[in-house]
Formats: sequence, structure tokens, C-alpha cells
Amino acid sequence: RMLMTVLSRPLLPCNYGHSVRLVSNFDRECLPKSEQFYEEENTHRRYYYVMDLRGQLFIENSVRNIATSMKDKKFLDFMYKNLKPNDSGFAHLIPYVTYCGQEMNFVTPMDIKAAIVYKDVTPPSHENDTFKLHFGGTLTQDFDPKLLKFCNENGRFYHRVTNLKYLSKPERVHYGLLNVDITTQYISDNLVFESPAARTDDQTEKMRLRW
Repeated sequence: RMLMTVLSRPLLPCNYGHSVRLVSNFDRECLPKSEQFYEEENTHRRYYYVMDLRGQLFIENSVRNIATSMKDKKFLDFMYKNLKPNDSGFAHLIPYVTYCGQEMNFVTPMDIKAAIVYKDVTPPSHENDTFKLHFGGTLTQDFDPKLLKFCNENGRFYHRVTNLKYLSKPERVHYGLLNVDITTQYISDNLVFESPAARTDDQTEKMRLRW
């Protein structure tokens, strides 16, 4: 059984603004600007994307449905592999950016606590293997129950990012949101909450994951 802390505060700083507003304490909503804005930004090779709670990536000013989500696996892998905190000097309230040469791709995850979203999970393929969390196009993250955290503000589970070069630095921890399908299939039925008497002086609840 692995011990998890139930967090009562955000995992990541709450950065929002630009064409983004908060719709709750834990979600953003992107508000598209005028076509003129995007056309001008495109001439400077600055592009804007939104990542929804299921891990789908959209152009910011597009109608969002499964048909309009980005599907090119090579593009998605590049975007996620090179995702980093926004240090561009532009759109500074958008939390993440991916560079491609002089091109800047700004990414706004709808979940304010997550840098990425894990969309699926696969079980071990052999004895020494681990469960794999899937994201982007073909990327995976080894699942480690010790790196799993729960936020009691929104009821969502997050796994620490350990395999992306810009999001795995020790000075700032980044988390990926577990898609609700992963939580339903693998997590929810395996949780055991400690009794109030077992709680520590920090007044945080504790739960254990049977794994």
C-alpha cells in the first residue's frame, strides 16, 4: 500500500490571463481574441493552444470537439517533449510554451494544477515492467504510486512528471492530470482512507492506494 497526501492547496502556481480567465478555483477558460490578433501573431510565428481535461490539444480560437483536436502524433510528441514554463517574454500569463526555432507555441492547460494530461494507461508487458501513462502522441511516463497525489479541492489525481527535460527539474515540480477514465478504471476502487485518529498534526487527510 502506498501512502498519498490529500492536498488542500494548489500543486502549481495559478497563472492565468491573456485570453484566459478562471471559471473555478481549479479550471481555466480560454476566451479567443479577434481574428486580427491571431493573424498578426501568426506573422510573428506565435501560436496559441488549449489543452482540455481529457488531454486533447486545440488551436485556441477553434471550435473544440474531437474532430478539431490536434491528431498528428509527431507534432504532439514534439510539443510535449519540448514543453517548458513560459520564459518567452510574450503572453507571460500563459503558463507554458514550446519553441521550434524562432516559433513560439503557447499552451494553456485548462486545469491550473497540471502541465500535461495523461490520457490512457497500459499494464506491464513483462515481469520487470511498470504501468505506463500515455500522453501526447506516443509518449509514456512510468507510473509510480509514490508520485501520485490527490487534490481534495477538485477530486482529481495527479502524477509527477519525471521524463520531460524541461518539466522534470528538481527546482520546480510539475504534475500531469490523470484523465478521468484512468481514475475510474484503476484508482477509485483501490483507495483506503485513514481514520481521523490516524491523521498527523499537519491536519491533512491521508489515503492509501492498494497497488
